[in-house]
Amino acid sequence: MGEFAMELRSHVLEAIDSPHANYVVQKVIEVLPPSGVGFIIEELMGAASRVAKHRYGVRILCRLLEHCPPKQIECLFAEVLQEAAALCKERYGRYVALHILEYGSDTQRASVVGALLADPFDFARHSYCKTLVEASLLRTELQEGRMLLRALVSDANALVSLACSRHGCF
Repeated sequence: MGEFAMELRSHVLEAIDSPHANYVVQKVIEVLPPSGVGFIIEELMGAASRVAKHRYGVRILCRLLEHCPPKQIECLFAEVLQEAAALCKERYGRYVALHILEYGSDTQRASVVGALLADPFDFARHSYCKTLVEASLLRTELQEGRMLLRALVSDANALVSLACSRHGCF
């Protein structure tokens, strides 16, 4: 598999654009040891924010979160999380944010929840973000998750309005 995977070298971004080839990249990440997928991470550097919002690119980032140690993907996801608030509101980016909440490091999780804290009611009403708000509230071990809960219950009128909105019921 290693030799086959090396055929992808310098073609990872091209493969991500393909509705079929992205599955090959995903399988390489799943099958090879983390040390064997370093070339994928290197090729994504500098394009990580774009890849995080791409309909097939999100799958690659999610597999990396699932199969690589946090230290190996730290720089890649630091790049993704530079625009954490925008990522949360993206059609496909929200899946990366949800995966970060499940598989990411504490620092990465805190970045996602911290973005939601900027305007918790706006994010809770947003069609793509409501699942992130809900997932963050369920992660009460995070100090930021508790802060998000406090922010949402601090304004009774806004909370009632949220509960009555289309996307505000969890």
